[in-house]
Amino acid sequence: GSDAIVRAHLIATIARSNPQARKIVRRPPAVEVEGWYVPQEIDDLNWRSSARLRMLRNFLSAMGKGIATMAPGMDEAPIYASTFFSGASPPKEYALMLREMPLASGVIWLDQDGLGTGRLSEERTSDYLREINRTLPPAGWRGLLENFDELHVDGEPPRFEPSDDATIARRMALWCACTGRQASVVFSLNHQMKRLLPDPNAEPSRSETEQKPRSRQ
Repeated sequence: GSDAIVRAHLIATIARSNPQARKIVRRPPAVEVEGWYVPQEIDDLNWRSSARLRMLRNFLSAMGKGIATMAPGMDEAPIYASTFFSGASPPKEYALMLREMPLASGVIWLDQDGLGTGRLSEERTSDYLREINRTLPPAGWRGLLENFDELHVDGEPPRFEPSDDATIARRMALWCACTGRQASVVFSLNHQMKRLLPDPNAEPSRSETEQKPRSRQ
């Protein structure tokens, strides 16, 4: 969309999100907030112009200031926002964009590797992860590992399936090799919706009801 449409979207997001967050922290009983997630996914395609970067910087700063004044202690709660790369910007340019934003807003990036969607090859993904690790301070970002696979069949919409253990292990090894640390957040499918887990509202089977509770040791 145009700059005007993007600006209107960001303003509407602030107007919608801040009142919702305020209700959460002020309704009884008191809620202990460990952090906030900004409802945006920042890519390497739509935020490259100076005008877009200024809009994004102002948006993140406004979100941070709004959260900080909601209740005592909120100024210390971390703020997270998702980001991902698709090859639209060179790794260094993308990493520099991410580094600039937290200086104005204090946001902590949740950087998706994109391996589940197959946007880029593992080799190209490694280029981005290495550059991010070199450019951003360790406290300014967290790795977000995708443990699903996007499957494509001609003439059909994409299908998403959980990754197998070997694939997840390979992706974890790639993160460690490129950054010296593990991805600390997992981006998974909703297994309940895919009927890969039992329905919690269903009647338990006899074998389930006869199981003894396990001790929490």
